[in-house]
Amino acid sequence: MRQLSIGEVARRTGITVETLRYYEYLGLLPTVARTRGGSRRYASDIIAQVHFIKHAQTLGLSLRDIQTMTGVKQRDRRETCRQVHEILVRQLAHVNQRLTELAEARETLTTYLSACEHALSSPDAPVCPVLPGYQLQPAAPTESPCCGAASS
Repeated sequence: MRQLSIGEVARRTGITVETLRYYEYLGLLPTVARTRGGSRRYASDIIAQVHFIKHAQTLGLSLRDIQTMTGVKQRDRRETCRQVHEILVRQLAHVNQRLTELAEARETLTTYLSACEHALSSPDAPVCPVLPGYQLQPAAPTESPCCGAASS
């Protein structure tokens, strides 16, 4: 089986060498064999493991969650699955809460946009309806050019 250098793994996965070392330090990736010169040598299956970590992060899972999920080395597969299930249930609740917040934000922005469009279509709209109390004040008359002294 062909072994990969840390640089090659980094290129193939789109993460930095430092990130790979950090993942190994956290236990997200297994400690790998090294050459006599101290270089890490990875089996090709490391690519799938890194892709899993990156995908889990895009789902909003923290490195600690991923560490818990991937670091469970229990013989009881049911217990392992139960722990993963707990993490996923918690993350799904978080995503659902965020979706609710985003739906509310969308509704507010749509209302604001409609109010602006209505004001812009009316030639006599005096103020932006979205910014009551934050209207631009007319520019103050300019004073003479130097220190308030009258110009001659």
